[in-house]
Formats: sequence, structure tokens, C-alpha cells
Amino acid sequence: MWADPAPVAPPAEVILSRREANVVTATQDVPMVLVKAGRREDAVTRRVVFAATEVTLVRPPGETTGAKDVYRWTHQAFVQRVLCVTSITGQFLCAAPQSEPVGDGEAGSAPVDPARPDAFAQADAAAERLAARLRTRAAALFDTDRKTRLDPLLKAAGVTVAPEPRAAVARTR
Repeated sequence: MWADPAPVAPPAEVILSRREANVVTATQDVPMVLVKAGRREDAVTRRVVFAATEVTLVRPPGETTGAKDVYRWTHQAFVQRVLCVTSITGQFLCAAPQSEPVGDGEAGSAPVDPARPDAFAQADAAAERLAARLRTRAAALFDTDRKTRLDPLLKAAGVTVAPEPRAAVARTR
């Protein structure tokens, strides 16, 4: 009447460390004057292009030394926007930041160099390749974000942007 015990699952790999960061590659502040029903409010749209990066150091199941340790990385690109308004009362208010993936990234894995177990050269090189692509594409990403996210929001609210807004200020890093 006694059942055989269920087989014991092999232990999962052991996560030894994890490094996460958000790396900003470009920013843009776009000042504008919003108009609705004769009222005018100063506003600014703040945008950021960044990469969310993660490097994880793992040890295979059953290993007790670092001889077979591996590091894995994922780097994913995003654009984030925040609409801020100076109301007619003088209050400066910002909406919650909204982030969207932009369909670019890097991922991979590599064995750990036993002489430099804290160095993740291939992951760092992948992050730099992504950052370089994002710096090159930043203006186009900002423009697409405006057309697909901000313009429809303003239109739905019945808001127009006054002609001749001040020039956008864009910076890359």
C-alpha cells in the first residue's frame, strides 16, 4: 500500500550573482504650448532612450568549483516618455513615466574566465554595441514615439500644440 517516493528532481543551476542596470543613451526635452478651448498651458515632453541590462553568473547543477561557471546577458532597448505641464495655476505636474520596448537588444552567454571571474567582457561588448545603435537611432525613435504615442493622446483630448514651439533639446550620451 505504500507508493514509491517520487523521483527527486536534479537541482537547478545556482545563481551566483546578478548585475542589473538601466543605461541611458539619449534624452530629449520638447517644450510646447498646449491649447484647448482658448486656454494655454506650457508643457514639456521628456523622452529617454535606454537599455535595461542584466548579467547573471550561474553554476551548473552538481558543480562545486567555478570551472564550468557561465554568465548570461540580456540587454533590451526602451523609449520612455513623461508629459509634464505647468498648469494655469502655476503647478508643475508630470504624468507617470511610460516605457515601451523598441525591438532591439542583445542576449548571449559565455564561459567565465577563471583568471577574471568578475569580468564579463562579451556581455559588456554586447551592451556597448546596443548603446551605439541606440545613439544612432535616437532621433528616429523619438519621432516615432511622438507620432504613435503623444500625438494620438493630445488629439483624443482635443488639445492642439501652438505653432512655432520652441526647439527640442536632444542629447546623446
